[in-house]
Order: sequence, then C-alpha cells, then structure tokens
Amino acid sequence: MDPDTFLYWGHAVVGYTLAIIKKNAEADQSKIGVQLGRICIEKNVPVYTVASYFGMTRAGIYYWFCGEREPRKVNAKEIEEFIKTLAE
Repeated sequence: MDPDTFLYWGHAVVGYTLAIIKKNAEADQSKIGVQLGRICIEKNVPVYTVASYFGMTRAGIYYWFCGEREPRKVNAKEIEEFIKTLAE
C-alpha cells in the first residue's frame, strides 16, 4: 500500500490526515457535519469539493467534520441530500 494511503473503516483513504480522520471518528456521530465528514472520508471526496458545493471555506468544512461547529439549520436538508447522494 502507498505510504500516503490510510485505512478508514476498511477503506483506503488518500487526502485526509490521520488527525482529521481520528477527530471525525471520535466526534459525536449524531451531528450532521460529522456524518458528512465520515462519508466524505470514506468516499475520498476532497474537502475543497464540499467547500465549493456549500459555499464555505475548507476550514469551515473541517470544523463540521470534526464536530467543532454545527452547520446552520438552513443547510441541514441540503447536507442530508449530499450525504444520500454519496451513499448511493
């Protein structure tokens, strides 16, 4: 395996640091931003893609992924749809 490849829930992951992966795994999984992070990490969706889609900075998305901040409630429905699309 390439040294830049990590395993996360049995999936090879490139592009996310071990620190982000660990923070996401340890965060409150009931939070929608953490759920978004989990599937983006699993599916190897670049954070800049998520940031562009939601009109956010990469830092803001990382805060969601790690459970440090919550997305605005107005974004919740759109985030749920994004998660569903990735899950398919």
